Amino acid sequence: MARVFAVTASTDRLRLDASGRAEVSFTISNTAKRLLRSRVKVQPLGAAGADWFSLAGEADRDLAPDATHQVTVRIAAPATAAGTFTFQLRVVSIDNPDEDWTDGPATAFEAAGVAKPAGGKFPWWILVVVGAVVLIAGGVAAFVFTRPAGLNDPCKGDKCAAGLVCGPAGTCLGDTGYEGCKANGDCVFASCKDGVCGKPGLGMACPGGACDANLECVGGICLKPSPPPPPPADAPPAAEAPAAAKTYKNVATGFCLDSNPERAVYAIGCNGGNYQNWTRDGLTLRNVSTGFCLDSNAEGKVYTLGCNGGDYQKWESRGQLLVNVATGRCLDSNPDRAVYTLGCNGGDYQNWR
Repeated sequence: MARVFAVTASTDRLRLDASGRAEVSFTISNTAKRLLRSRVKVQPLGAAGADWFSLAGEADRDLAPDATHQVTVRIAAPATAAGTFTFQLRVVSIDNPDEDWTDGPATAFEAAGVAKPAGGKFPWWILVVVGAVVLIAGGVAAFVFTRPAGLNDPCKGDKCAAGLVCGPAGTCLGDTGYEGCKANGDCVFASCKDGVCGKPGLGMACPGGACDANLECVGGICLKPSPPPPPPADAPPAAEAPAAAKTYKNVATGFCLDSNPERAVYAIGCNGGNYQNWTRDGLTLRNVSTGFCLDSNAEGKVYTLGCNGGDYQKWESRGQLLVNVATGRCLDSNPDRAVYTLGCNGGDYQNWR
């Protein structure tokens, strides 16, 4: 799996001060050729506690291609911590956390712990109290880490309780048919009706081919069925002059915007065929071969659909950019020939001539 982030540390070992605190900086880089929405997390290793660490600044940040950001991690170990502990910085893509993530190098730090008081006998009762706390904490931890992850709990190794699945943000959400949801956000397909999670809705991915009522799975996306063709008229109307067809070629890849009868949209080598020809009617782009209009949704997916005049089917030309009126995002592509929308950044992957 190709890594889209690079993570380096300013040092691989540091020592905490007398109050058990220290700071260390990391440099994160976007090695992909596209804008990435990233999330920074601290990954404690070994006996280090998660609550010992905090970030200076926002955890979520947008990384432009080849851009670098500085991230500062603050360490505040408890007074009882003694020995050498390690941690690492993890950077994940918010849009594709399961595929696009990178762990930085392990960084070690030393904690001196509580010093023995000068003079007098050692207070052995402290060890008794610490031991009791450790036993209680161990019992609580065993309960927490062995019970199945519940609704809206963080996924445990992509595993959740029965009826739940691990959602894109790493939390357990209700699958289709799960009973007990209270809001759309409790369900993986963002559909909660009468306390039951529903099937994927309009414009959402449809694994297994299941969609909500009055929708059909087309090219892996839930779409409205195409209306039936109108009955033939007694006398056909006079034909209008056809609009001039245009081919849209991506500046970065050299591939042309293409489609097929299954309503998928992608980019392939330019061949002059009608699946690569598009006519413009105002702000609408219609495929010459299929008659369907170029469409999108808030998740950034791009496909074709029966022309309906909605804003998701309207595309403004700004120079060589094609900007969706409904989302404000730009038509984008990559060397893998995928076509989608992304926040406008002016890069060549968003320029079409």
